[in-house]
Amino acid sequence: TVGVGGTGYLSGIVGIAAGYRHTCAVSGAGAVYCWGSNNNGQLGDGTTARSLTPKQIATGFRSLACDVTHCGAVKLDGSLWTWGNNLNGQLGVATMLNRTSPKSVGSGYSAASACLFHSVALKNDGGLWAWGLNGQGQLGDGTTVSSSGPKKVGTGFNAISCSSNHSVALKIDGSLWAWGANNYGQLGDGTTGFRATPVVVPGLSGVTALVAGMSFTCALFSDGTVRCWGQNTDGRLGDGTTDSRTAPVTVSGLSGVTSIAAGADHACAVTSGGTVKCWGDNWYGTVGDGTTRNNRLSPVAVSEISGAAALTAGPWYSCALLSSGTVKCWGKNWQ
Repeated sequence: TVGVGGTGYLSGIVGIAAGYRHTCAVSGAGAVYCWGSNNNGQLGDGTTARSLTPKQIATGFRSLACDVTHCGAVKLDGSLWTWGNNLNGQLGVATMLNRTSPKSVGSGYSAASACLFHSVALKNDGGLWAWGLNGQGQLGDGTTVSSSGPKKVGTGFNAISCSSNHSVALKIDGSLWAWGANNYGQLGDGTTGFRATPVVVPGLSGVTALVAGMSFTCALFSDGTVRCWGQNTDGRLGDGTTDSRTAPVTVSGLSGVTSIAAGADHACAVTSGGTVKCWGDNWYGTVGDGTTRNNRLSPVAVSEISGAAALTAGPWYSCALLSSGTVKCWGKNWQ
């Protein structure tokens, strides 16, 4: 369980977001807490000093997203705020300086997703925007020109996720779209060529949630099953093999799934009973089954977790948000 230095444990949490060596959480009261590495200001507390326990950095927020060294969060009033590493313009602000505390990007936003060196965000009107590094088309604007300011990707979207160099988004009509790097088939369109504009992932219906990991993607369906595609070197697709896939394959042995999360090379799912199952790379105990180093090619149960409501996954660790409002994490803990 995640503790707040000397004063007890985090409680009342409604959302969590994992970075590379840091994690953030938002409470039902709108308070944002962060902990871990802080060399780029990714904790948002105005410093670059790491913290081994959660620090409250801001209030008035409803959701947040983090990646390797930056975060973005949407306030109750719909304004989007970002902080951390800005080397490639991933904070969406006028200059490319790192920010050690949250800075506003604009208003009218409903959700954001932080990626390795870029970000994507969804507006209340269904418009999708992106900014940051764009060498492989990850901004989805038809170019490979990077931008420190938001560029419009399209309209009619209601869910987003992104990872190191690709992004995925769900449209209001239920279709799933992807763009950016595709060297392992992570866009799911049957090819391995990068896409500078969104392409539809064919043959999918009933998608309710989606997550982008490093060079792979997973989608949750209304029947409680999960399908993944892309790189599978260490079993991160969960189909019992190590064969990469350019089209979706069903994750073995999962049913009744209500929530999913993807890290760099592993993924996890919450079932309707509140248990958590993970699969993929396990070098640092990432899958949470009490072992290390033995990769899991299909889902295994995470030990000592019950009553889970949601998940987040970083490169080599994962955290579960419990129905009690507390958070539990497992895997690598080097910062």
